Amino acid sequence: MKKKILLNYDKFNKDGFVEINNIIDIKKLNKIKRKFKKIFLHREYSTGIHPDKVWWKKGDSNNIPRFIANAWKADYDIKSLVLSKQLSEIAAKLSGWNETKINEDSLIWVPPKSEGLRIHQDNPFHRWHKPGGVISAWIPIIDTPKGATLEYFVGSHKDKIKNKQELKKYKKHFVNLKRGSIVFHHGDLFHGAGVNKTKKERIAISIHFMSGNSQFHQTIKSPFYNRYKLHNSNRMLDEFFPKTWSKKKDKNLYQI
Repeated sequence: MKKKILLNYDKFNKDGFVEINNIIDIKKLNKIKRKFKKIFLHREYSTGIHPDKVWWKKGDSNNIPRFIANAWKADYDIKSLVLSKQLSEIAAKLSGWNETKINEDSLIWVPPKSEGLRIHQDNPFHRWHKPGGVISAWIPIIDTPKGATLEYFVGSHKDKIKNKQELKKYKKHFVNLKRGSIVFHHGDLFHGAGVNKTKKERIAISIHFMSGNSQFHQTIKSPFYNRYKLHNSNRMLDEFFPKTWSKKKDKNLYQI
């Protein structure tokens, strides 16, 4: 994934997202594609470590999206992708951070006729750490099926929107990416996805990046991640929230 990238900062600041083509190693995506069902259906974890959360199991409805939180802990190939220094550097440059940590990832499997993803912003779900706020990335494992993709409300990250009815005034952008591409979006950008009306699955990985100096919030708790909080300390341990990029050399930096 060593490719020089020219980032369109103006587009990101104006629209709330930026797409980058042909940056992800296709061979790496093929490895993940071949094994993702084994990870979901059979809990085959190459690292021997369980992910933090699995939403869906055999016997559940086939018409709901399926998610695995922090699949990077469970699989070496996913770990290599999610903890990529290059992707973390892009997130840092878009946000102005000096360092980047991984907040969480999600392995996403959306079967045909599956329900959509409700319209939301990412940042309200990340108030449990400070400084708050994330930069999110979405990586398709297969070419994005038309009619089964993310929808962005262009520029909605810049305004204080109190009612989702207000989103009608924003232009919609449908994310149609080829394998090997990625889209980064602002944590305040409204987005969602409709019902998968195609006959194809949607398989993707999303990553939430946060500032490298992030700590647990003193009073706001995470329903999933406060288990990793130290007693009498708000520090976020690198074992659970890896630091993946820094402007300066850092012996604690995860290298890949």
